[in-house]
Amino acid sequence: MVFFTALSLLSSRPSLADASAASEAAPAGEILRAEKIEVVDSVIRPAEIYQDTPVETEVLTEQDIEELPATTPIEALEAIPGIRIQARVQGQRGAVSIDGLPPEYSELLVNGQRYSGENQEATDLGDLLFMDLEKIEILRGPQALRFTARAGGGVVNFVTKAPPTDGWRVSGVLTGGDQGRFRTAGALGYGGPDWGATVITDYNRIDGFRDPFPGSTDPRDGLESTFGENSVQKKTDVYSTIAGRPSENSEFVMRFGYWERNDAFAGDEGPVTGRSLQERFLWNAESRIAVTDETEIYGRFTVFHWTLDTEVGREFTLRDDLERVQLGSSTWFELGETSHLVEIGADLMTNGIDLDEGDVPPEIENPAFTLEDVTERTYQAGLFVVTESELHEDLSIEGGLRYEMRQGFEPELLPQVAILWTPFRFDAERALKLRVSAGRAALYPSLRDLYQPPAPQTGAGYFLAGSRDLVQETTWAFRASIESNPVRIREELRLADPTLCALTGERCTDEIVQELRSVFERANLDQLRTWGIEARLQLRPRDWIELNLGYTWLRTDIESETLLLDELPNSPRHVANGKLVLRAEDYGTTLTLRASWRDRAFMEGTGTGTASFTTTARSRDSFDVDARVRQSLEHLLGADVTLFAQGNNLTDNRVVDSYRVRGRSFVAGAEVRWP
Repeated sequence: MVFFTALSLLSSRPSLADASAASEAAPAGEILRAEKIEVVDSVIRPAEIYQDTPVETEVLTEQDIEELPATTPIEALEAIPGIRIQARVQGQRGAVSIDGLPPEYSELLVNGQRYSGENQEATDLGDLLFMDLEKIEILRGPQALRFTARAGGGVVNFVTKAPPTDGWRVSGVLTGGDQGRFRTAGALGYGGPDWGATVITDYNRIDGFRDPFPGSTDPRDGLESTFGENSVQKKTDVYSTIAGRPSENSEFVMRFGYWERNDAFAGDEGPVTGRSLQERFLWNAESRIAVTDETEIYGRFTVFHWTLDTEVGREFTLRDDLERVQLGSSTWFELGETSHLVEIGADLMTNGIDLDEGDVPPEIENPAFTLEDVTERTYQAGLFVVTESELHEDLSIEGGLRYEMRQGFEPELLPQVAILWTPFRFDAERALKLRVSAGRAALYPSLRDLYQPPAPQTGAGYFLAGSRDLVQETTWAFRASIESNPVRIREELRLADPTLCALTGERCTDEIVQELRSVFERANLDQLRTWGIEARLQLRPRDWIELNLGYTWLRTDIESETLLLDELPNSPRHVANGKLVLRAEDYGTTLTLRASWRDRAFMEGTGTGTASFTTTARSRDSFDVDARVRQSLEHLLGADVTLFAQGNNLTDNRVVDSYRVRGRSFVAGAEVRWP
């Protein structure tokens, strides 16, 4: 079940520490909620990186998001320690790796629901919604209990604003920049105490870029990008929310969404040679009913239809659909001086694909490569129980168990536990915190991984086939952290194919081979281990300055008879990040500087991010700097109008790990809000 959907769509549930006092004051039958928090003056509190919860939960607030040098989800997250984004094209495409695990173990969501892409495959971070956001939640460590069985590395959840309860709300963004970069987005909301609705639209366009290393055979110059100078990417997103409270004891939310990404690819400086169209339709309905002051029941129903029609690399059409039902209940109670919240739930899901393969290239005459279309469906179910317990004011635990069943595979038992212990307090708000978490996750192969026939890749350079011998992969993840905030900080609280040649020595010329092609069949890794250290420092000595520093050391270790090396590609061992924010509140000006350095990493040779194509070459290290300036005009115009300008990759870095990126780019724009 999806936990943070409840926090974003509906009224906030009280913390365990506050629930007792709230229940004494609430009339019988009334839902406990925090309707509004008003802060008249600034207060003194310490700087904190994670929320005060056992699970390491980092939240980027609306203000954080506005100040970042970011107009895309990738730019928003690319400098957060512990999160590594394989930026296939800078600012457009990104596979997210958390704690060194492959991207398939990272769950990327919008309002707690899958937003784009093929099920059981890694989500492209660049496809998520980036308008009218209330916050971005980042949960570290295994999160299989309430989300999905594969969420072994963590969860990134983009939460949109709830519909207004007091009339109209309007906002808009207009952005333009070099390299054909253009964006227009808007949000319109209206509501009252009993119901409300919002509609969000977002249109993005960006052109390709000139190859910075044309004809280079040095693997450290990265893989040639398919997104050449004459390429164009267009994305359209329409997303709506309707929320209501039919009675004092019930709430419901419905969400609808249409999303489209249209790519035209042109290699190097040539004409467009391939096109790709992705479309997604989404419908989600959720309701909650408070049975008593301490107990509620909830249900969710989700319908997801995604289509990919492409002629890039090979021609095929893939239709992927998902239907999911989630049911559960939660109860809060006290035992002596301890308080507990117990949640029990179940979810049922069916996932189907319809794969229409294109023709085999005419130069391939081998009858073994006759393609067949695939129509398959699978069913799965999960049962879980989660307990959040506050055993003492300095000790809280969250733990539970999920039992996952999927057609054709062995069932899996997925335990999870997270502990927060505060052994020392400097005062009521400043403390030394110790966290430990452990859990198990299971990644099941997608239907295409299982059933895809040998299909030509990169112009029939090789064939890739599914395998029905695949089994689920399981992982144990462990995290331990120390967080301390000994210094009191004042802060204002606010509402809220050289490739094959390098690999095998083959296809180094334009020679045509008619009969023989390599077929790479999907296979499970024998074992993958990752371990590392993450250090972070946040300083806010004054209201007008904030400094964040981070460092991550990470090591990956693979055991597999089929691989050349024993490390994952695109996984540098050392990464350092920094962010500096300067605010001139009297003038409405904010300057944000952000920098990221990545050590050398083993490279892979296909652009897929697949470990099987890892080469023996290491990339160069990379260093890039981003900057953003925001200037509010409210003190001049009396309206909430803000101008901004930003530069990304000011160091003009052209390769990140295995991939060539577009280098230095600039955008400028305006934001408007009313009221």
